[in-house]
Amino acid sequence: MRKKLFILACLSAILAFGLAVMDTERQEPPYLRLHVLAHSDETRDQERKLLVRDFILEELAEPLQKANSHQAALQYVYEHLDDLGVKAQALLAETGYQKPVRVQMVVEKYPAMQYRDKLIPEGEYWSLKVTVGEGNGHNWWCVLYPPFCFLDISSAEAIPVKSGNQEKSEPLSMWQKFKNGYRQEIKKIWLAQ
Repeated sequence: MRKKLFILACLSAILAFGLAVMDTERQEPPYLRLHVLAHSDETRDQERKLLVRDFILEELAEPLQKANSHQAALQYVYEHLDDLGVKAQALLAETGYQKPVRVQMVVEKYPAMQYRDKLIPEGEYWSLKVTVGEGNGHNWWCVLYPPFCFLDISSAEAIPVKSGNQEKSEPLSMWQKFKNGYRQEIKKIWLAQ
């Protein structure tokens, strides 16, 4: 009886540790996304979207590369929203393009995406959302913080992760390893009785 109580106490401790690990693994790393929407899919509107994108990336490159935390990046962008909007609008006006530009901080849902060797999981993230005109055209996005967008703008386009391959390509998490090992140990203990 003492042996079973000891085993039960050990398993409870292991389970408590595993739940703590699971809770920390569920917390996704903080990302700040950039989402730029074109007025329409017409060539001129798509070109203006890319012009605004390049401007935003140029304006934010240095400050966000220097940001030492997600919170610092969010704060910097939030404090400069109006300035970014005014400058983006002026940039488009210089080209004779009269569509309005809306710049805002929002939380948006994103699919899982692969940026080079980094998998960004599906989820809701803070976004610097820049809408040109009606925002009905194709959009463009990347990760502003950590600064993946600034590594190489030509390869900043994300490649969607195929849902069927996602499980196979990701290594087992610490929690999954724990669960698998925990189940095997329980089987061994109870089968030995």
